[in-house]
Amino acid sequence: MSLTTDLKKGAGAYLYIFIAHDANMGNAIMTKRTNQIINLQAISHLPTAPSFDELVAIVRDGIVERYGMTPNDVLSKIYNLAIKPKVGAINPDLEGLEIDTTDTTTGTKAKTNFWGDVASVVEWIVKILASLGVVNSKSKDETTPLSNDWGNIPTDSNMTSAGIGTYLPYVFGAAIVYTLFTNGTKK
Repeated sequence: MSLTTDLKKGAGAYLYIFIAHDANMGNAIMTKRTNQIINLQAISHLPTAPSFDELVAIVRDGIVERYGMTPNDVLSKIYNLAIKPKVGAINPDLEGLEIDTTDTTTGTKAKTNFWGDVASVVEWIVKILASLGVVNSKSKDETTPLSNDWGNIPTDSNMTSAGIGTYLPYVFGAAIVYTLFTNGTKK
């Protein structure tokens, strides 16, 4: 296998590079985002390695192939689960995030725990990159996306895209006020 193929298969391990640099996502996520970018930059400096932009495209394509969603869609799904009310310290919806996956080698489709899927490729990616001199054993913990990264994110983190559901209560409220004021003046 080639570096490109390996990186594409392990693309979920680099999900955080698709979070905006100015997102208010908390220290754990933003630190891991920075470390993931540093790893990709180090890879891009290897002889015959793709450029950084090409590596980002490879990671994006790998996520789309594996999960059938763009990186932003995966991040939005995680974020929307993370901000749901939880009981105690655990958010069972986030911990048990199941996502449709496609094995990029065989084409087999399955429902997989997202976090377990990422963890299963991280060890393998770390070994490959360590053999290239890119990653040390410490960087695995500082780069791997984990469900507990999302435990204390601010709800104003600019990760959501507003849909009609966001504005529907305001539309209904405005309609009620309008109706009250216009019906009260009719004779």
